[in-house]
Amino acid sequence: MTSSTAKSAERAFEILELFGERRTPLSVMDIVRNLGYPQSSTSVLLKGLHALGYLNYDTGQRRYSPTARVALLGAQITRGFFFSGDLAKLAFELQARTGEEVVFGMQNGVHVQYIHTLESPAHAMPLHHRSGTLRPIGHTATGKLLLSLKSNAEIGALVRRINAGESRPSVNLTTLLKEIQTIRGCGYAVCHEEATPGASGIAMLMPRIPDHPPVAIGVAGRTERIRARQAALIDILYGAVQAFAEQSRRTTGTIDQQTDLHRNL
Repeated sequence: MTSSTAKSAERAFEILELFGERRTPLSVMDIVRNLGYPQSSTSVLLKGLHALGYLNYDTGQRRYSPTARVALLGAQITRGFFFSGDLAKLAFELQARTGEEVVFGMQNGVHVQYIHTLESPAHAMPLHHRSGTLRPIGHTATGKLLLSLKSNAEIGALVRRINAGESRPSVNLTTLLKEIQTIRGCGYAVCHEEATPGASGIAMLMPRIPDHPPVAIGVAGRTERIRARQAALIDILYGAVQAFAEQSRRTTGTIDQQTDLHRNL
């Protein structure tokens, strides 16, 4: 695969994610302004997605919008884990109950990558956690939660990789392992102002599906809001994850018990 082909593929997914965030038809210039792409190549890419049936084009309004093919493709790919839209429903319900941003994260090398985010209008300080955002795995609640599933030896090897990098914040292994031990005991991770100044987060593990990588769910917001409501947010998050797990067991029967592994409150 050439670098230009890889860039086109990346941009295609980013365009589809932008439609998901905006939930409204978009013009070529809307996409150019939001994503910073060259107008000419953006126009060509949109025409290609239209030709493939992933986008509809309104000739009168000169705006594109996703077709049902996008939704069906997503449902087919993610049916085993996300149960055809239940993930988005969980995010909306959790946001409504907490008033905070909701994120879903998976490990991507030395980072945690947010695979789905739902920003809360309650934030005076936007966190800018778009889907696809990479954050340092050792400095976020979702990242530390995912690290707690690894052995100490695996964590040590990963920390050495992180600390060998030039542009990443370093990680104190001794301090991190103490935090990981606490996370393993209580089943959730809390992180204050490590990755983003003024922001904090709480994360728990989503129910696991065999042969799928672990996913963490978290709520994030201004530190003063998270600190003031930390116990309540933990209870809300735990209840939401357990309800999701129970619903998933009834629906598919393939969920394992890992969600319940650490909870000792």
